[in-house]
Amino acid sequence: MSGFAGIVRIAPSAESDELDRLAVARMARTIAFRGPDSLQQSNQPGASFAFSFLKTGPAPQSDSQPVALDGTVQLIGDVRLDRRNELVDRLAQHGRHPEPGVTDEEIILRTWRLSNEARGYRIFFEELYGDFSFALWEPGKKELHCFRDVMGGRPFYYCAADGMFSFTNTLKTLHDAPGFAPELDREYIGDFLLHSWCPRPESTVYKSIRRLPAGHWLTFSPNGVQVRRFQNLPIEDPIFLKKDREYVEIYRDLLEKAVADRLPRGPASIFLSGGMDSSSIAATVCSLRKKAGAENRLHAVCSDLEPLFDDEEGRWAAKVAEHLGIGFELSHRGDRTPFSGLEDLGGCFPEPLANPFRAIYIDLYRRSSAKSRVVFLGYGGDEILTGQTGAYLVYLTKRGKFLRVLADVAEYVTTSRRLPPLRAGIRSWFRRRLGLADVEPQFPSWLVPSFERELDLRKRWRELQRTEPGVHPVHPLGYRALAGTGWPQFLDVEDAAYTGLPLEVRTPLFDYRLLCFLLRLPALPWCVNKEIVRRAMQGRLPQAILHRPKCPLAKDPLLLHLKKGNWHMDQAGNPSPEIHEFVNWPELLKRGRVEPDLSVWTDMNPIALDRWLKVIEKPEPIQ
Repeated sequence: MSGFAGIVRIAPSAESDELDRLAVARMARTIAFRGPDSLQQSNQPGASFAFSFLKTGPAPQSDSQPVALDGTVQLIGDVRLDRRNELVDRLAQHGRHPEPGVTDEEIILRTWRLSNEARGYRIFFEELYGDFSFALWEPGKKELHCFRDVMGGRPFYYCAADGMFSFTNTLKTLHDAPGFAPELDREYIGDFLLHSWCPRPESTVYKSIRRLPAGHWLTFSPNGVQVRRFQNLPIEDPIFLKKDREYVEIYRDLLEKAVADRLPRGPASIFLSGGMDSSSIAATVCSLRKKAGAENRLHAVCSDLEPLFDDEEGRWAAKVAEHLGIGFELSHRGDRTPFSGLEDLGGCFPEPLANPFRAIYIDLYRRSSAKSRVVFLGYGGDEILTGQTGAYLVYLTKRGKFLRVLADVAEYVTTSRRLPPLRAGIRSWFRRRLGLADVEPQFPSWLVPSFERELDLRKRWRELQRTEPGVHPVHPLGYRALAGTGWPQFLDVEDAAYTGLPLEVRTPLFDYRLLCFLLRLPALPWCVNKEIVRRAMQGRLPQAILHRPKCPLAKDPLLLHLKKGNWHMDQAGNPSPEIHEFVNWPELLKRGRVEPDLSVWTDMNPIALDRWLKVIEKPEPIQ
């Protein structure tokens, strides 16, 4: 994942240009780890940029930035586009004929110019899919246009103040930018302590640094900063095909396109489990390379939680790797107690991170980085293929499709010998009526009262517990998860800024084309137990994997470590002075002495925040 940074000013001067040149030189050093292939800095009146290049492919990349076609528009950023051939054909239809080997960056510039000439941005927005965060600088107009893809596959951070705008894909880089102040965003801290992350899409841990939300377009100009959404996942009616094999063929074709657009020509790595998501990606990589007659240079890494408990996930992953004939590394990490191993990372995370077992993932990233520059993750496979069929059956009933309802349910019952899982909340309703409902999460008792009152955190707690109504008629849970603020921030945590490695994460199951198809997929039978994936992988994965039901983690590692006495909260050490403004530390430790249950995960949030406060590098004391 290449690194980029920049500073632009509306009314520059010779003095500000020199200050920005020095600032960008410092910023360049902080993004150097992202791109070992080259590190560049450029300066012009009113604009200074830095770029570190990581060559990954498969598409041609611009190895020098900013990129400009005619001098009127300059691009700097990190770009990987889907549907390159379609985009080139679309440009050709409008009289633009890119030369062979055109880079993704040049495609964006040509499409932007065409959109401007068409006196609108419709073409640009309709055609642009992939993983990207980039800025387009138009010096003649004094306008900067910034974009982040719809799923948030690439981060984008910025500071804006007094006619100046600094931006980057590496949050720590902005510590060296004009406009940065180390004051913490107290609303972010409140959300983090309650929720383990902050659902406010524009917020970061620093008040002076903002995050560009996924699918949004930011404009910085003499009129100030404007942020608006330019792209979202569509809401469309289900698609009904005549034959089942048509669904399978379309899914397999779209999955192959999603993987092919992300598959480097050289080696690649994958986080492999024994489930369907990562296994289907690995099988598709192998199939594509076999068709191309290319060497299968895919390396799989996996961790299980043995010897903490008998964790069979590694054994299932090994079966997949053996069947596909790919390299495989399994590490046992059950001895990793909460927050252990983080001290070996050589620095701190850009923002607080509540996962007490993050060191296990960092180890997997390091193993992947030793083999390749691209690693595949199976994220996204659970969102639509949840098995929720209640909304789909209601959709059909409201439209008078009673025969379809009867036929779909009857076929499912005949095939699986059980009723379809409605997932409509009926079971929870009955449990509440019978007094059997699970214990609801409790508001933390360890918050400092003054901090709690300042932000009205009890009200915020209720807001965070509330479930928003579904807007998708067939896949309300999946759409809410995919279109919400969670995944973009979770993907930020998988970014190179958190691993410190020149390694690019790619998530084929978040491919826009694939998601649009899945959102139109009839829930019965295709979304129950990932039926569409299992049929598409016939002949590519072992039958044992295809028939294995989805299995959540067998046991909770945090609860096990606590109950076995392997770790307790007192081991968090002496708290930082700053944490006492937010957390009553003695009350937190008191909570740790009670019988642990699932609510103990919330108690990890203040410990994670405290660890971050202890090691964060700050030019000035935290305010």
